[in-house]
Amino acid sequence: MLFRSTRSIVEHVEIIKRLANEFSEYGRMPTAQFVSADLSALVRNTVQSFTAEHQSVSFSLSIDGKIPEILLDPEQIRGVVRNLLNNAVAAAVAHTGPEAAAVEVKLSFDRKSSRALLEVVDNGHGVPASDKNRIFEPYFTTKKGGTGLGLAIVSTIISDHQGEIRVFDRQPSGTRMLVALPQYPQPGTIRD
Repeated sequence: MLFRSTRSIVEHVEIIKRLANEFSEYGRMPTAQFVSADLSALVRNTVQSFTAEHQSVSFSLSIDGKIPEILLDPEQIRGVVRNLLNNAVAAAVAHTGPEAAAVEVKLSFDRKSSRALLEVVDNGHGVPASDKNRIFEPYFTTKKGGTGLGLAIVSTIISDHQGEIRVFDRQPSGTRMLVALPQYPQPGTIRD
């Protein structure tokens, strides 16, 4: 009984510590440090490191043509990509098992709107229609032990970059997350 109680206390302390760390990170998001960056290289390197961490999952990366340099905060955007990959892997593995889990990453540039388009697609269970409007809210989570801050932080970062993030269904199952980032955010509206 003492062992079980002690283990339960330790588990709850870890959960509270993780929640406090994520809340702290969300509550004091650092100001973005915008520099002209090679988004293709950033995405490629992030996907490669993530692939090494999750060797049983099938990853594919496609970069459509030459992507011009984008004005962005590389560390924050790397965090966005990692969070989206982490969610995609977790959803795909939970739905299909590690051997059948698949994640696709696509990067392109829309010259008409001068926006980079990043897609992260998984073959997981998908996001229920009732949750689509809530997944970017702080503390909303469907994961056991989740804090609900990951996508809230992602949404804040994308907003600070004057971009947008949207969620779509993938057929026959899964989720498609689409991030659109302007090549040059307007200086007057970048958060100080």
